[in-house]
Order: sequence, then structure tokens, then C-alpha cells
Amino acid sequence: MTNKKISYKFVINRLLDCPKDNRTKEAKNFWGRESATFAKLYKKYNNPDFWSKVNFKSSICESGKLPSFLLFFDKDNNYWINYLNKKWRDFHWRPKKIKSFNFKKNCDVPVKYNKKKNSLRDFLS
Repeated sequence: MTNKKISYKFVINRLLDCPKDNRTKEAKNFWGRESATFAKLYKKYNNPDFWSKVNFKSSICESGKLPSFLLFFDKDNNYWINYLNKKWRDFHWRPKKIKSFNFKKNCDVPVKYNKKKNSLRDFLS
């Protein structure tokens, strides 16, 4: 993909409900657990542009922020796995290329048609 570096802390702050006070033991455990989990997710979906633009506002979370990245590794509930896969496919979707056709200005096959002079009555009817 790209050689652009990604800040794990920035992505975690943007996508998760983070603790307000980082001096507590729970907050330190949170940052360690979520950094390791995000590293696993980043190995699977390794595009820094994707992680800087993805959001979960259209999901079942009202605030758009998840409680943890461990939701994506839950084997019993595959809603979040499917949701992230859909976001990944939508991010990398490109429309099909349209074939271009070259048309000749003059046609080799002569077409005969009757050329009738239109009158004013034919034009108005």
C-alpha cells in the first residue's frame, strides 16, 4: 500500500471511548490492550488512509465510538467483523472501466432511404 506511518494513539482516540484520566491502572491496561488489538487489526487491514477516514457513526453505537477493538475478534457475534469488512470493501471499491469504442465517420455500407420533402402541414401535424 503506502509507506505512510499511522499513529495508533490518534486512531484509538478517534474510534474508541477512551478513559479520561490516563494515570490510573485501568487506563494503562486499556491502552496496552487496545494498542495490541489495533496492531492485529492493522496487520489485516493495512491501509493508513482507511484508518484515518473510517468511522462507525452509522453502526449500532449511538456516539459512533466503540467500547473496544475486541468486538472485531468476537467469534460468537460476527456483526462487527462483517461491518468492518463492508467498510473495507466500500473504501477500496473502484468502478469498472468503460470500454471505448471507435466509430468511423463514414460508413462503408450505403443505406438507401426515401427523401421526401416535408410540407408545412407535415411539419405541424
